[in-house]
Parts: sequence; C-alpha cells; structure tokens
Amino acid sequence: MPMIYFKPLLRGRPRPIATTQTKLLHRLGEYTIEEIRHEIDRSGLKSKKNIKNSLKYKVGPSSVTIWSDHPAFEFIEKGVKPHDMRYVKNKPVPMDPDDMHHPTLRDRLRRIGFRTLEGVHKHPGIKAHHFARKGIKAARARLASEITSAAMMT
Repeated sequence: MPMIYFKPLLRGRPRPIATTQTKLLHRLGEYTIEEIRHEIDRSGLKSKKNIKNSLKYKVGPSSVTIWSDHPAFEFIEKGVKPHDMRYVKNKPVPMDPDDMHHPTLRDRLRRIGFRTLEGVHKHPGIKAHHFARKGIKAARARLASEITSAAMMT
C-alpha cells in the first residue's frame, strides 16, 4: 500500500511544531481512510463492508502508511488482466447451486456446492478501481486547505 509524505503539504506554509505535526499526520491518516471508504462506497463492489473495515494507517516521523489486510484489496485496487486459471484445474471449487447444471439436495440446502473443474478456465479479469490513489489525493487536498485556512486565521 502507498505511503503519503507529509512535507510536500507544507511547501509555502509555516512549519508546524513536532506535536502539531504528529496530530496533522494522524489527521491525514484518518482523512485518507475516510476518503478511500467514500471511493469504495461510490463503486459497485459487493463486499464493501469487509474491504472498508480492513483499512488501517500508521504514522511515521514525516509520513503516513496506509494498508489493508483484505486479501483481494490489491487486486481490486490495481486490477487483474484476463488469464487462464490453471491453478483450479482438477481442484474442488465452491459454486452457487443456482449456477450448477445438476445441484444435489445437499448443495441446495447448504446454499453452496463444490465441483471439480476440468480443463482450463478463463478468469474474466477485474477492472482497476484506484481507491487508494483517489482517496490519497482527496485527503491531501482536504488537509492542505485545512492548514491554509488555519494559517490565515492566525
């Protein structure tokens, strides 16, 4: 996940003291998480709640690191090209019983069935959403305007 450097936000503005800088870095982390969650809400993803809850940030001396523990976040963020799914050949794969040709009673009752796929199957690919890039850009602009308005008030 990306790292956001704080010093470029201060160009042309008064330099904050250390405690204020740490508070601003925490605020930048919070704003970034909020903006990324907002971008996720705007998308048409099905498992939004899990992805949104997996976002975290860590404050360094002059930067904020954003990451996600969701296993699919990176693939959704960067996208995936269509490819052959050789890794599922002759392995049981979970399937929705409504998509099966002949679901068993057990499949229907459990609402999931497992089938072994034979041959090579094509993954359709995933469109890149760039939540992090858009969220970081919006959070930096939000904090920069906040710093500017606070400097003008003093």
